[in-house]
Amino acid sequence: MNCNLSSCDFVNRNLLLKEYCTPEQKSFLEDEVVCCNYKKDDLIFHEHETAFTVFFICSGIVELWKEGIYTPKQVIRFAKDGDLLGYRGIIMENSQYQLSATALKDSRICSVEKNIFTKVLKENPELNSHILLIYTKELEKIETRLRDLANMNVREKVAEALLILHNTFATEEDNAALNIPLSRQSIADVAGISKGRVIKQIAEFRDENILTGNGKKIIVLCPNKLKEIVKRFHEYIIFNITTLLFIWVVS
Repeated sequence: MNCNLSSCDFVNRNLLLKEYCTPEQKSFLEDEVVCCNYKKDDLIFHEHETAFTVFFICSGIVELWKEGIYTPKQVIRFAKDGDLLGYRGIIMENSQYQLSATALKDSRICSVEKNIFTKVLKENPELNSHILLIYTKELEKIETRLRDLANMNVREKVAEALLILHNTFATEEDNAALNIPLSRQSIADVAGISKGRVIKQIAEFRDENILTGNGKKIIVLCPNKLKEIVKRFHEYIIFNITTLLFIWVVS
């Protein structure tokens, strides 16, 4: 990890800061920011550490994970250019990071101390409300994902993991191919199961012509078939949202 004091234009790379910060607040943050280059597999922060810092991804991909039971780690979600990390520490006093963050590829990440960013939020209620909204949405996604993992079988877990990876890493030029090498262990970390079960299930998907590829390169031929495998979980989400909307309308 290499650091310097250059802001690397991080304010304009984050849509919330670009849209809602005043020129004075942007200048203030740029004076206080520290930018670092993280190599692939570098640890950015670890769960249970005190959340003193807020991170902004300028470029690259970061995986957020918790220590696993059946795998070395359980990948919860991914973050990319323009995303904000570590915002739980903004909201709660003496808070700890609830997830660990690791660079999945070479990444450029800026950081600002919590007390500096909190000062800006106190002066800017609109920015503060949007940060809270993002935090709430991410928390809902994490809760839903953990619930799904507890109820899915192996076939469903691997299908869901491949869909997450496909949606995150599929190239624009070739929407079927994942543009980052992924080991079977990486897929296991997302699926929350052992590497051996992932290898067996991927072989079955290959026999069913759902995917193809050699080594770490995977090409998803039929993402709709993967969606069909996990359809009952996504229908559950839609049902609950519809129910909540109905209750809100009639109440």
